[in-house]
Amino acid sequence: MGTVANTQETLIGVSFKKQSAIGTGVSSTSDFWRIAKTNPALATVDPKTEDDAADIGKGDEFARNSFPLAQDASVPIEGYLTSEKLALAMTFVLGKTTKTTPAAGAYTYTSVMSSPVTDGIEPPLMTYVEQIRPGGSSVIDRALLDCAVNSAAVRMNSGAGRQNATVAMELVGSGRVTEPSTITLPAALTEHGLNSGGFGIVINGVNYVTERSFIDCELSIGKAIDLESGLFPGSGVTSAGFQVRGRMEHGTRTVGLRFKVRFTNGSTELASLLAQTEGTAVLTWQGALITGSTFHSATITLHRITIASAIVGDSNGKVTVDCQVSAKVHSSNGLMTAVVTTNQDNILTAAA
Repeated sequence: MGTVANTQETLIGVSFKKQSAIGTGVSSTSDFWRIAKTNPALATVDPKTEDDAADIGKGDEFARNSFPLAQDASVPIEGYLTSEKLALAMTFVLGKTTKTTPAAGAYTYTSVMSSPVTDGIEPPLMTYVEQIRPGGSSVIDRALLDCAVNSAAVRMNSGAGRQNATVAMELVGSGRVTEPSTITLPAALTEHGLNSGGFGIVINGVNYVTERSFIDCELSIGKAIDLESGLFPGSGVTSAGFQVRGRMEHGTRTVGLRFKVRFTNGSTELASLLAQTEGTAVLTWQGALITGSTFHSATITLHRITIASAIVGDSNGKVTVDCQVSAKVHSSNGLMTAVVTTNQDNILTAAA
């Protein structure tokens, strides 16, 4: 019997290029990033079965046989906020991206919410690889195909340390899993932090960093991938007979923003709520220099917002107000725009 593996031995690979089609996994080492994450959860591969206990004609109420149904696959990824992870999350969760090159070795990805009319309802899909001791003594070595970013969240908190700037992604797959993965992952990606010290937030014209009143915030984007409709006659099966999905389509998408700030004389949040004042929400980050005057950076803009709720409370003995923002579609600029500059090329391009 081999030695027990530690979770921290896990190697994690995500394809920064999208799959060319559902069922066609990304296979080239050069199309993967080997990244770090902070949550210990491994991928969930869940083949579901049912038995015939309820069938009539057996002479009693007990089961005689079990039958394969469908296979589910999912994985949560949580990590410190970096330009690379933020670019990956925003391009794949929003779905429509334009790349520009502001300087040699720097790449800016401008992403907006895809349009069902012109872009369809199937999101870009990636391949996720999870390995522990790959090779002759492998403990885990599998590739989850057809993974969509079902949700993404960016969180900023007060205090020191990398843990105060984080990003999370929930991936859901079609159920197609290749074991062993047959993929050799590259060396670990050098990531560049977008830490809390370089963060800015302006909501309805109020600069909460300049006012020195900011405490924390969370931006979330949901895709509501419709896993049930992906199971249809002919959608496909695994070698063991479990059905997999033949399409991965998003459902009702959502965008949410919550922020907490100190509440003082002259604070405008309650008045803005009561008057339903419209404005914008702009979140910015600046990290390390890439080249010249171009930095690892990001700007996420909600183009038309109102404050949906504002609850006055306490945080470490200080009076605060915790606000939920309602994001609305702007007639010219749309719902939101995420602009991320990093030193990684070809994010979201189609793999060969």
